[in-house]
Amino acid sequence: MKTLLKALYESEINIQIDWMWDSGIQVKIGDRMNGFKEVEIFEIEKFDKIEKWIEDKVKFHFPDSKFAKTYAMN
Repeated sequence: MKTLLKALYESEINIQIDWMWDSGIQVKIGDRMNGFKEVEIFEIEKFDKIEKWIEDKVKFHFPDSKFAKTYAMN
């Protein structure tokens, strides 16, 4: 996840992650000022799916970004 977050930061792509205690983890692609492109809530049991979801959604919404052109999960 560290590599993913660094790559997003370097590509100037905003995300928001909210821990919602008993409601899971909410992940948003985008920001309040420019709008959110995607929002998803993950149950804690699906925590391992978050990184791939972020990668896929960012590549879809920002196909010309540095992130989309260079980032690949191991």
